[in-house]
Amino acid sequence: MYKCVRLIFFTIFLADCKKQEQTIEKTSNDTISLKTTLQNIIEEDSVEYVFQDSKAKLNAQQQKGIAINIIQQYCQSLNEQDFKKLQSLFADSVQFYLGQKQISKEAVAQIEKTKLKNLKNPRFFADLSKVQVFPKKTIVPIKQIELEKSRIFEAEFTFDEAYNIVAYQERPYIEKKKSLQEQWEGKFVIEGARQIEAYVEIKHFKENTFEFFLEINPNSDCKSKYEGKATLISDIQAISAEGELCDISFELRKDRQISISERKPCQLHSLTCSFEGVYTLYTQKEFRWR
Repeated sequence: MYKCVRLIFFTIFLADCKKQEQTIEKTSNDTISLKTTLQNIIEEDSVEYVFQDSKAKLNAQQQKGIAINIIQQYCQSLNEQDFKKLQSLFADSVQFYLGQKQISKEAVAQIEKTKLKNLKNPRFFADLSKVQVFPKKTIVPIKQIELEKSRIFEAEFTFDEAYNIVAYQERPYIEKKKSLQEQWEGKFVIEGARQIEAYVEIKHFKENTFEFFLEINPNSDCKSKYEGKATLISDIQAISAEGELCDISFELRKDRQISISERKPCQLHSLTCSFEGVYTLYTQKEFRWR
């Protein structure tokens, strides 16, 4: 009797376990199915949302970086005559390329292959210091060098949303001359072996006059300052307006340098000191004596 009861109880227990296993399995399968469905929905939606999010995060500096990278690859592909690499930079359908409209990227590669074939070892270098970046468009001077001659042209790249080139054209490069204000204004220094020896700031350029602040390093044996105004006597020369204690002249040189000379003995410093010298443009935002 006792054995019979135990057998019945064990049979019921097995049936219950089987039922629980089926329930757990069904629940697990339902959970996996739900996760798969949700994942599919997420993946379907994520393509658009991630793309929009990445577009929103591209600031002007990042856009410039992408454009510069493409320009460098363009020049490199021409230098190496790697036409597969060249066509990879273009969209499948190109709106405009050197006078040709609505052509394929394969046709672009063929145009360049034919053009370079008639040149003597051409090399292409983009002047990235003068690159101009606009929304979906970049303009940059490119220097083309051959064995016996060279030319500079202005290249204009137009991009699509994925930064494939959809249009490209060239035109003669005309360097824009800087205004006198842009040429003269700035901070300039004489830099010695261990320290900056002298400093001049030229500012408030207006109607061929400007203000200046000139100083010899206060940490040296020469401690002197001169603040005043100067007037241009030509595009590259200027003289100080007040010449009672110190009369100096300024000469604008190439590569953003200014030469300062004392026109007569200056009373703002000792006989062993001088404001004279060639001052070079100081490229950092702020200036402090070290």
